[in-house]
Amino acid sequence: RRVLFRSNKIFTASFENEEIKQWSRSGRLLKSWKPDNLDRSDFIFNVSPDSQTIVTGNNESVSFWSQGGSLLKTLNVEVGYNLITKISFSPDGKLIALAIGAPIDGGVAEIQLWSSEGILLKTFKAHSDSVSELRFSPDGQIIVSASSDGTIKLWKHDGTLFTTLNGHRSEEHTSELQSL
Repeated sequence: RRVLFRSNKIFTASFENEEIKQWSRSGRLLKSWKPDNLDRSDFIFNVSPDSQTIVTGNNESVSFWSQGGSLLKTLNVEVGYNLITKISFSPDGKLIALAIGAPIDGGVAEIQLWSSEGILLKTFKAHSDSVSELRFSPDGQIIVSASSDGTIKLWKHDGTLFTTLNGHRSEEHTSELQSL
């Protein structure tokens, strides 16, 4: 199950039931739908900043859905034996960042930067362990990634590492980035 807020609405996704719901802040169900072709293997979920597009994904593709549940487009993502672990929209909704990670055999987790039209703009090597969180800064100029390797990294859109914050390892190996 996944939950997130957008535009004073609550969105939930239950992949076991293949269903997405939209709720008011007071708990009133606004919409409930089962998107065409939603796959139980989908495990990432996000909603565009304007709340008009819902995104789900698995280890092969990322699908974009209308609020009514119609499939808008699918990105076929080359991840090898790794998994897509996070997806994040830029504040203006024009860029999408994907975290590709759970490196196998000493590999490196990657971040892929896509245009909202589905064009891969950049792939860059990110962390020595899986990326547990991925966000854009409020102005959209910096991509922030947190990893189980104990680091938080700030990136420019061209894949240039801006800075690394060390010493953020936890027993749970998870991170939650809010806003900068």
